[in-house]
Amino acid sequence: MSYTAAINQSKVDDSTFEIETSKIIVPNEMFDNWQQTLDLLSELANTPVSLIMRVHKASIEVFASSRTNDNPYKKHDSESLGHGLYCETVINEAKELHIPNALKDALWNNNPDIKLGMIAYCGLPLRWPDQKGTFGTICMLDNKEHVYSEKIRSLLTRFQSAIESNLMTLYQQTKLQIQNQELERKVQLRTQELVELSEKLIKEIENSALTETTLEYHKNYDPLTGLPNRITLINTLSSMLEKGKPKDKVSVLYLGLRNFKSINDSYGYLIGDKALLILSQRLQKLINKNTFISRIAGVEFVIIQTHKSSKNAICCSSSDLI
Repeated sequence: MSYTAAINQSKVDDSTFEIETSKIIVPNEMFDNWQQTLDLLSELANTPVSLIMRVHKASIEVFASSRTNDNPYKKHDSESLGHGLYCETVINEAKELHIPNALKDALWNNNPDIKLGMIAYCGLPLRWPDQKGTFGTICMLDNKEHVYSEKIRSLLTRFQSAIESNLMTLYQQTKLQIQNQELERKVQLRTQELVELSEKLIKEIENSALTETTLEYHKNYDPLTGLPNRITLINTLSSMLEKGKPKDKVSVLYLGLRNFKSINDSYGYLIGDKALLILSQRLQKLINKNTFISRIAGVEFVIIQTHKSSKNAICCSSSDLI
């Protein structure tokens, strides 16, 4: 079932939901139940016509019509408002209208429905739960004089209540969808604001939800390059020195970039960050189980390597980084 039309036509703010009820779609299963109601109503009331009418801004249409003999009303038949139709009066006055014989009533003997031979009428309004609008009417018509009994009129009232209960369900579902749509819009807007802010501060933050895991990560790792930071470097170096075997050697290489400020000044911090990120990625290609690389400051890196005592200490030429 789709409520898109109703939602797109609705004005929403934080406190009020104004729903365009005329755009709400009645699902097929609900419509079939209404159709069975009309057929049963015609049978019990012994009347040729039972209708559910739906009102629009300038017209009223046959929304559902009983499948009975001598019924001239077809689904989607419509009539413009302003001509004194039976159902239009029910909608305007918001109460029952019962006319046993329009030909004997000076107020109704020129009613447009008489053209179709319908001289008897009994109808009730069908209202939306917001009390601001009317869906239409449920009514019975006859081509002969018909005084609808209290029992039948009571039955009509029960059918009115059942249909209005369905309308409440449709209304609440539409309202819920509008609320969800508005919530989604606000979430998307807030997310975009966070992304824009993140781009100004750090090039990339994949997860904006600060959990204990991310807090622990940022305590130990550089957020730009993902390399271990100064704290992790100190802890790692201490561990290497404590746990290393007597014959093991620990070599430390300090790597700094000169005149890096000129890159930021000439091309901006985003380009500078990108250059640092590329450098860190190339450094990480040198990592093996005995090598540790960290970023300890803006353009300062430290490489630690454990190895057996030999002439071959850390070997990392500039060509490895190009």
